[in-house]
Amino acid sequence: MISVPGVKVDDAMNETTDADGGYLVPEDYKAQLVRLIEEYGKVRQKAFVLPITRDRMTLPALASGVVVYWVDENEEITKSKAQLDRVLLEVKKMAALIPVTNELLTDSSIPMANLIATLIAEGFAQEEDRVALVGDSSGTDPFDGILYVAGTNAVIMGSGAVDFTDATYDDLYDMQAAISEAALAGAEYIMHRTIFNIFKKMKDGSDQYIWNPSQPGEQASLCGLPYMLHDKMPAVTATAVSTPFVILGNLRHVYIGDRMELTIKTSEHLWFGSDVLAVRGTQREAIAVAIPAAFAILVTAAS
Repeated sequence: MISVPGVKVDDAMNETTDADGGYLVPEDYKAQLVRLIEEYGKVRQKAFVLPITRDRMTLPALASGVVVYWVDENEEITKSKAQLDRVLLEVKKMAALIPVTNELLTDSSIPMANLIATLIAEGFAQEEDRVALVGDSSGTDPFDGILYVAGTNAVIMGSGAVDFTDATYDDLYDMQAAISEAALAGAEYIMHRTIFNIFKKMKDGSDQYIWNPSQPGEQASLCGLPYMLHDKMPAVTATAVSTPFVILGNLRHVYIGDRMELTIKTSEHLWFGSDVLAVRGTQREAIAVAIPAAFAILVTAAS
């Protein structure tokens, strides 16, 4: 058996094992693949996406503006200056390597090469969303997402509110108060659908539901603001003390730097002796939360 580090040829997609490809080549088969497609790429649709030509790009940012003073006639003016910061985009690479037997490529009633390319693209979009939202560079992630980047506005739930289900609609309003009026422009709540299910049942002090479903010409809202549901955000089962789980902000303040867009290549040589085709997908990009202070994060209490 020929093998390379990390991938064995016997892991290749093939027509012998049903789950690995055999289901695609039965005797009586309709050329249509039944699959459940999750919607990903949501962050990229709203983020600030820019092409970059090197592996590192630094963008200047304004940390704080100029301080002004009222002075009397002939009084010395106190000096002040704007404070500058920077946003660093440092490129990393996503990759996927899929071995496929030539028998499956030849005999499948579905164009396997196109299917694999589509699955790689979906996988990359899913991973991009995950890292942009919940990436944690203290672990194995290349970038910090909104939930874990330094400098956001943490809204800590009240004492004893240590479970996601302890959240109240007041917490959502406190998140709105935690960011500036400018940051509220275009802001939306971002949460897992199981967390949304908690809030959509709540009523305010006037016995009105805080969730307003969409109406003709109007967008659905939660506490007066739009929302996004994303399965890469923490679900209700992930509850724990001191845990962030809801985001409020405008994804325009997330930067995605494209160094190399998704590229699909194939090779017949890697596993030539086993007659297995290698399909490789790569994508190089950088992700950064450009203005962390524009986001509020809801966090469970420590005790």
